[in-house]
Amino acid sequence: MRTPSPEPRTPVVRAPSPEPRSPRPGPRYCELHAHTAFSFLEGANEPEALAERAAEIGLPAVAVADRGGVYGIPRFHKAAKAAGIEAIVGAEAVLEDGSRLPLLVQSARGWSNLCRLLTDGALGRPGLGARGSGLGLPGLGVRGSGFAIPGFGARDSGLEKDRCRSRIPNPEPRTPVSEPRTPVSEPRAPRLAVRLGLRFVKGLRAETALRIEAEAAKAPFASVREVAARCALRDDELSALAEVGAFSSLGQTRRSALWQVSALDGRRPPLAQAMQPDPGESPLPEMTLSERYVADYRGAGMTVGRHPLAMRRAELAARGILSAAELARVRDGALVRVGGAVIVRQRPYTAKGMCFMTLEDETGFANVAVAPQAFELQRAVITGSALLEVEGRAQARDGVVTVLAGRCAALFATAPVPPSRDFH
Repeated sequence: MRTPSPEPRTPVVRAPSPEPRSPRPGPRYCELHAHTAFSFLEGANEPEALAERAAEIGLPAVAVADRGGVYGIPRFHKAAKAAGIEAIVGAEAVLEDGSRLPLLVQSARGWSNLCRLLTDGALGRPGLGARGSGLGLPGLGVRGSGFAIPGFGARDSGLEKDRCRSRIPNPEPRTPVSEPRTPVSEPRAPRLAVRLGLRFVKGLRAETALRIEAEAAKAPFASVREVAARCALRDDELSALAEVGAFSSLGQTRRSALWQVSALDGRRPPLAQAMQPDPGESPLPEMTLSERYVADYRGAGMTVGRHPLAMRRAELAARGILSAAELARVRDGALVRVGGAVIVRQRPYTAKGMCFMTLEDETGFANVAVAPQAFELQRAVITGSALLEVEGRAQARDGVVTVLAGRCAALFATAPVPPSRDFH
């Protein structure tokens, strides 16, 4: 008996397996100069809509730089965090000539400098432009740290790697690795100095400053008397220049320049002034370091020397007072004590009575928040002390440390400090 042969099986035709697809690359672009509706007639979207749309199209980050202000930044930052994208904040500064310069914040110091730049440009601070006319280049030099300018080093593929943060490149060309570098003996860099323009000198008229500049271009000055004669300066203007050290290039100290100025009699005719005898060497004692600081802040509102608190850092450290740089490294919730010159006091009506201050020392800035009850109990000290010592708890959020103030006290009885901008 034969066993029936099995029926032939129908071969199963299998479709070829598709090749694995490479993941779709994400967008290698992010917008570093976006306007919201807070840029009147230039932006149409609300900050929340801008963040939502950026997330929809897969952008990893967006930089908002509205014209002349940071009004929409809080709303955009909150919306971007909820949408899962990175918020890069900044503003578009309007310069005196009408041109615009977008500035993107890179650190807490950059945010502080940006806010101060915008305020100075709007209020017409000395050296930064007339009221409402925009920022001047001297102002950008004074407060030009902590932020970057889009378009400088932001066009390469490193954007995605660097999470779309703009970087300012090294202006020197890079040497390829394959090429051997030839050692070159570079000449020593010349010794540099910081000089303040005449527009910073309080009490000096603009036409006088222009006259000094024009005369100096014709021929250098040889003495204080020659400056007074060629530029027709008033006695108070000569004294103002002498107090801030403007005659140091003529070999005069501040006190010796004041002695030279006191011997001049501007009421006499030019010929009689030229025939006045030389007053000789100054019998006045030279200014101490503290007196020079006082003269700088009184005559120019700033100093090119070391910060006044740098001279007393050892004393502050012995009292357990941290510098701004040390504060940035403390842990969240730590009990700390900080001190510095109060450069900003703010109490926005939207903050439910909270007062915010910025303290400055030789290493940077410290942020302080004062609760309503603590502010009312210590109002006189908080609003009346140019130098403040604050003790409280540190709150570390997103890389920024803020001190929640408990006790506030005057740091020193007297010390030269820059003026503060309060409750603008």
